[in-house]
Amino acid sequence: MDLLSLGLPRLNAELSDDDLRETAYEVLLASLFVSGKMYFAEEKREKKPKFLKGLRSKTEGSNSAPQMENYYTHHLDLIRVQMEISESMDTLAKRALRRIGSKMVQGQLDVPCISLQLLSSVGKFDFPTERLRVQWQRRQANVLEELLLFSASRECSMSETLRIVLSKLKNTEDWVVSVPDGRIEVLTIIERYNTRLSAAPKKFGLKGETYHWTQSYHFNSRLYEKLLSSVFDILEDGQLVEEADEILETMKLTWPILGITRKLHDALYAWVLFQKMYLELKYI
Repeated sequence: MDLLSLGLPRLNAELSDDDLRETAYEVLLASLFVSGKMYFAEEKREKKPKFLKGLRSKTEGSNSAPQMENYYTHHLDLIRVQMEISESMDTLAKRALRRIGSKMVQGQLDVPCISLQLLSSVGKFDFPTERLRVQWQRRQANVLEELLLFSASRECSMSETLRIVLSKLKNTEDWVVSVPDGRIEVLTIIERYNTRLSAAPKKFGLKGETYHWTQSYHFNSRLYEKLLSSVFDILEDGQLVEEADEILETMKLTWPILGITRKLHDALYAWVLFQKMYLELKYI
């Protein structure tokens, strides 16, 4: 598979395929909230055994805690299963992102803003295990490092300050024991840095263009690939799910965040299809 490459620049931060997949799902959730296509409410429910947590068949619908009674409920739940996102982490992200629409103007949201919203809204006791918390926090720190530090180190004099505050975020033990004011200060510095970068002159004058459309295209394209892969049934290699068209329609909501256009979508979708076909032929 190393021979199959789009030629995108390599990622500098320590981000695995699982990290990209989970971040892509968070971007999809944020796009649903910001666009007003989804709301999130919680209700008490009977506890399930731990070994059943996060598992759900495609036919179970939306009978779990998050109640989103609208057109996108079933499609989102199917995407979650296809992307192998656990129910507990899905609920955590929805709870943290449900108010993101009130803070952002549609079309101006970017991935760093989503990570910052998650970090400011999620606490230590929101995670089922400490191991998951550490992995989650390091992933958010690495995403911010990739998008803000490596993508823009030559464009902003604040890069050294950013490097210091990101190191505080990556030190997960210190983050837990530090006082709330200290955590807020770190996130505020990162947010100001991202705001400053986002105000930089746009390169191509495209409608709705943001700083991260161009500076982070290598990262955004990888996220979109992960989303597109969810149209393939995880239980049947190479087979499209019946709701593939509806899933693709839902993916469009991420375009203003990731800088995806119709041509880019077509190219990346063709690439994902080609990879699946190549793997099938390779193992025949």
